[in-house]
Amino acid sequence: MLTGRLPDSIGKLSKLQQLYVYTNKISGNIPSSFGNLSRMLVLNLADNFLEGTIPVSLENYSQLEWLALSYNHLSGAIPEKLAGIDSLLGLNLSSNNLTGPLPSELGNARNLIELDVSDNKLSRKIPSSIESCVMLEDLNLKGNFFEGTIPSSFKKLRSIQSP
Repeated sequence: MLTGRLPDSIGKLSKLQQLYVYTNKISGNIPSSFGNLSRMLVLNLADNFLEGTIPVSLENYSQLEWLALSYNHLSGAIPEKLAGIDSLLGLNLSSNNLTGPLPSELGNARNLIELDVSDNKLSRKIPSSIESCVMLEDLNLKGNFFEGTIPSSFKKLRSIQSP
């Protein structure tokens, strides 16, 4: 079982494409230097003790396919551009303390298959832009403070298997 903090020096591994450090006892913040890993395809830091905000520098992941940061203690808003990376297939940010709205930029992630932001403190309206994620199969929004109704445009999400 790994303990301690994620070292800033990981950001110097410019060819790194996949990093799996889930189900450990890693604590502290996600270093902003992780934004230097522009070739990152999969980043799984789920089920640790990470805190602080999701670094905006992760928006540099133009090829990112899977991001799993669930079951941590992350707070603050979901970075808008990160949520809208067009290569994104899976985004799991569940069971944190994330606040603010669900970014409308999610509509840019047209190939998104899985979106799980359950059990956070997200609020405001559910963005209708999610209708553009026509490949979406798994959508979990439970345990938040969303307002209003489910957008009627969600009827375009024909691949949904779990509401």
